[in-house]
Amino acid sequence: MAPFIDFIRTPTLFHYSLIFFLLHTHFIIHEKFKENQALKSKIENTNKENQRYISEIENKNKENQDLQSKIKEKTKENQRYISEIKEKDKENQDLQSKIKEKTKENQKCISEIEEKTKENQKCISEIENKNKENQDLQSKIKEKDKNNQYLKKENENKDKENQALKSKIENTNKENQNLQLEIKEKEKEIEKMQPVFDKYKEEYLKYLEFKKNFPQFADSKIITNEEYAKKLQEWINDNDFSKMKLGYSAKIDGLDSKIWHSICDNKTALVIIKTKDNFIFGGFTQVGWTKDKSKWRKEDRNDGEGYIIDSNAFIFSLRNDKGDRKPEKFPIQTRRRKICN
Repeated sequence: MAPFIDFIRTPTLFHYSLIFFLLHTHFIIHEKFKENQALKSKIENTNKENQRYISEIENKNKENQDLQSKIKEKTKENQRYISEIKEKDKENQDLQSKIKEKTKENQKCISEIEEKTKENQKCISEIENKNKENQDLQSKIKEKDKNNQYLKKENENKDKENQALKSKIENTNKENQNLQLEIKEKEKEIEKMQPVFDKYKEEYLKYLEFKKNFPQFADSKIITNEEYAKKLQEWINDNDFSKMKLGYSAKIDGLDSKIWHSICDNKTALVIIKTKDNFIFGGFTQVGWTKDKSKWRKEDRNDGEGYIIDSNAFIFSLRNDKGDRKPEKFPIQTRRRKICN
C-alpha cells in the first residue's frame, strides 16, 4: 500500500493523464452501452415488423394464388373475345369497303356542297345588301316613329276638337230636326206649286231641245225659239249658218265700239239687236268689217272710213213691238250693196 499511497501523495502528469484516460474510456463505454440498448430495442421492433410483413406476405401469396386462378379464367374469356374480335375484324373489313363507297358519295356531296356554298355566298352578299337596305328602312322607320309621335299629339288635339265637334253635331242635329219640320212644310207648299213648275218644265225642255237643234244660239239671250232660228237658217246659206256662234254680247262685253270691232272685225257678221220695246232686228254680211283699206272701194281708201261691196248682205226684222208682223228679210238695193266700215 505504500507505493500506491505514494503515488497518490505525489501525483505527476502521467497520473493525471491516466486518470483522464480512464474517465474518458468509462464515458465512452457508458455511451456505447446506451447505444447497444437502443439498437437492441430497434432490433426487437424490426423483428416485430418483419413478422408482421411475413404475415402480410403470406396473405399476399394467398391473394396472388386467387388472382392466378382468376387470370386463368380471364385468359379463357380473352381467347373467346379474340375469336369474337376476329369476327368483328371481318365485319369491319366489310364496313371499310362500304365506307370507301360512302366516301366516294361524300366527295360528290362535298362538290355539291361547295357549289351550294358559292350560291350561299351570293345569297350572303344579297342578304348584306338587304341588311343595308333594312338599316336604311330602320332609320326611315325611326323618322316615321317621330312623325307618328307628332301625329299622336295631333290626334289627341283632333280628339279634343272632335269632342267639341260632337257637341256641335248634337246641336246641329237638333237644328236639322227643326229644319226637317220646316222642309215638310216647304214640301207641302211645293205640292201646291207643282202645276206651275210643270208648266215651266215643259218650256225648259223645249228650250233644251232648241239648244240641241241650234247650238249656234245656245248662248244667245235673244234667239230662244225655233221659229226665229229657222227663219235665220232659211235666209243664210248652210255653210255660214253652221259656223255661227256668239261672238259679242252687249250685256257681257259692253257697248264700247272698240271692243265690238276687236271681236267682230274680219268675221262673217250676224248682228241681232233687241230693244226694250221687244223689237228684234239685225243685219247679215259675209265680208265682215275690216280696217284693211285694200278691201275698200278705191274712191274711199284715202278717207277715214270706206265701203265694202257685199251682194249677199241684208237686214231683217224678227219681231215688232206688237208682235203682229211676221219675220221679214230686207235685201240691200243693187246699187247700194255695200257695208260701211
